[in-house]
Amino acid sequence: MATSWWTKPALMLKRTRTAMASMLIALIGVLFISVGAWILLLRFEDFADLVSPHSLAIGQMTVNGEESRPHAELMRARFDHHFRRPATTPRETGFVESVALDTPQLFREKEVASALDKVTLEVSGVDLTRFLQFVNLLVRPGLWTIEGDFRTQPDRALLALRLSRGPRLVRTWYLERHDSAPDKSTLLQQLLDDAIFQLVYDFGNKADTNADPKKWRGVVPLPEGFPSPAAVGAYFEPRGALARYYAQRDWDDLDLAITRLRALRAEMPTFADGLQLLGLALAERRNETEAIHVYEQLQLLFQGDGSQTLSNTRRLLSVELLKASATIRLYTWQPTHAAIASLLALFDRLGAPSSLQGSPSEQAAYAELRAQAASQLAYGYALYLSYLRDHSVAEVFGTPEAPTALRVSDSELRALSREGSPDEAKVIVLRVARAAFAEHETWQAHGRTEQAALEQQWQSFERDGSRRRAELASRLAFAAGYAHYRIAEWEPIQPGQQATPIFGRSFDERLAQAAKDLGEADARHPNHYLVLQLLGLVHSEPRRDQTFMSIAEEYFERAVQAKPSDYYGHELLAGLMFRRALRAGIDLASRPALENGLAEATKAVELREVSGPAHLLRAQFQVLLLEIERETSRRKELRDALAHSLEQAWRFLPYVFKKPDVDLTWLRLVFDVRRLGEDLQPVGAVEDRSSGRSATQRFAVRKTSLLADAEDPLAACTELERRWVNNQRLDHVKTLKRQAEHLKTALADATEDDWREIPIAFGSIQ
Repeated sequence: MATSWWTKPALMLKRTRTAMASMLIALIGVLFISVGAWILLLRFEDFADLVSPHSLAIGQMTVNGEESRPHAELMRARFDHHFRRPATTPRETGFVESVALDTPQLFREKEVASALDKVTLEVSGVDLTRFLQFVNLLVRPGLWTIEGDFRTQPDRALLALRLSRGPRLVRTWYLERHDSAPDKSTLLQQLLDDAIFQLVYDFGNKADTNADPKKWRGVVPLPEGFPSPAAVGAYFEPRGALARYYAQRDWDDLDLAITRLRALRAEMPTFADGLQLLGLALAERRNETEAIHVYEQLQLLFQGDGSQTLSNTRRLLSVELLKASATIRLYTWQPTHAAIASLLALFDRLGAPSSLQGSPSEQAAYAELRAQAASQLAYGYALYLSYLRDHSVAEVFGTPEAPTALRVSDSELRALSREGSPDEAKVIVLRVARAAFAEHETWQAHGRTEQAALEQQWQSFERDGSRRRAELASRLAFAAGYAHYRIAEWEPIQPGQQATPIFGRSFDERLAQAAKDLGEADARHPNHYLVLQLLGLVHSEPRRDQTFMSIAEEYFERAVQAKPSDYYGHELLAGLMFRRALRAGIDLASRPALENGLAEATKAVELREVSGPAHLLRAQFQVLLLEIERETSRRKELRDALAHSLEQAWRFLPYVFKKPDVDLTWLRLVFDVRRLGEDLQPVGAVEDRSSGRSATQRFAVRKTSLLADAEDPLAACTELERRWVNNQRLDHVKTLKRQAEHLKTALADATEDDWREIPIAFGSIQ
């Protein structure tokens, strides 16, 4: 029977539905077979490790028997805190003391950081129903799980830590911390850190033959030779802290890094990476003396290694540059001699980078080392111009350690002595100063040449190229600005005082050039504390318009904020506060300003106990506070503190021509004048049986002695005025001489009744 035309579509639809149903059944079958096969495969741990090799679940965490999910979350957060490197903006932050090429790489190492970044920690929780637990066991592989039980006791905290793989227990640890933390929460956090570093140590320990931890060895490539989990923590924790400091400039991170790296040095005294990180952190904290010692130890390690590869050799040369740079920052002429000798030898050893057979990036690294060494030499020679403000040429350059171009001969030493002719001595001083500036310009030119050659090679440094370009340009511009400012100190401010400028350009021109160079340095590397300090000095130059003092104070405050551990920043700010106090006048209303200045000077002393100028500044503020203080017990405290400050300044200030500093001599005279009558009996008292003299007689004797003492600052100022060349110092000495003459006259007219009112001119006397 033939099918009618209207029944054909229905038949075709039926057949289509049948085919689709068969395909769906087949697909469902394939799906179930695939899921089953996948579940069976996941039951094999080796296959599961291929699928998810870096997953670690944080399971149940209890504190004193009670579940604490926050501590599980905290463990994951602490892992990220130690091992996740933050993004950086190194042009405006990071290490400003370091000139090494390898600084960021030490705490941003790709092979370590990227491997640990692969580790995924998840908080799984424990409050699952039996059905969900069954499903998890069925469709998921055996998870690596960390669980722990905290127990707190009055004097310690304990942690029992377990590592399991599915239902199988792999390893347990027992950790404890004694009660050294300020509170229990901090103590538990420290225990969590110990647990993290214990895991990292066991996962990366090549001596461990257990099959389970070995599976993590490629994920956590622990450097060779780590003896304990404590050493692992003392390495990775400061690495993370330095990375955060580099990115965010938090001083607490830097302090933490130093503390932990010192512990690492005790655990592993020959671990080069740890030592180099410690040296960098110490130098950044302005602890140059310890940093130099660490760099010396590093030099011995690298020299004894015997490796002659370009990278290892460059690392040794980089450490030598770091050591020389830290030595220069001791800011006294003896270490500067040693630093310049070391830098000259380093520059010669580096040779021409084009002659190297290494990669373009390696050649560029050597070229940058040469450029950085040249910039440090330019800065070092410019420092001599500042040393000669307060030290004699014979003292600084009369030793065999002085640079050959600046050394003075025996005949010149005789001319420079106090018995020599002042005019002849000034000629020698100018010759040495000009030679120092010429050496500065020579090395500045070397640095600029290397900088120009590097412009074609920066691309080989990948993302660090812009940072290194900016850093080198900033250092060269700063060295130039520093030299121009120090030269401006030597120039007279009045054209009539001298026919031609000492160094070829006038005082105003030098200051303008210094401001221009420092502006470039600030643009290249904003908020560099040395640049801010020098900009403050340019604006607060004592011989220029005083309206710039507010701007200078802002620069000094910014410098202190940028580098609170630098004593010189506090010293500069205190000095400016002292000048502003003198300008405003000394009265009761000025007490807060004087106390703030005293606090800054005290901070400078705390940061560098051997700083003579800081001790002198503290004494100056104490003298001014003594002027307005009337309460007896407070006056006694101030007098005792002032006597101590004067004694310390006497120890550490330079001696010119084997005589104490003139500012110190003047201040001691002021101190003695102000206590003229306080140590004597009241006027009209009976005779002192021990001396046979009345208070009136003893007052007269003491006054005569002080009048003789007043000749000391006058004589010292007269001698400096005859022999000194630095015009800023000369201007100050002339003002000090007028103040001493004014005080001597007032002292001669003083009586027993008005000795407290002897006028003392602390400001400028015309």
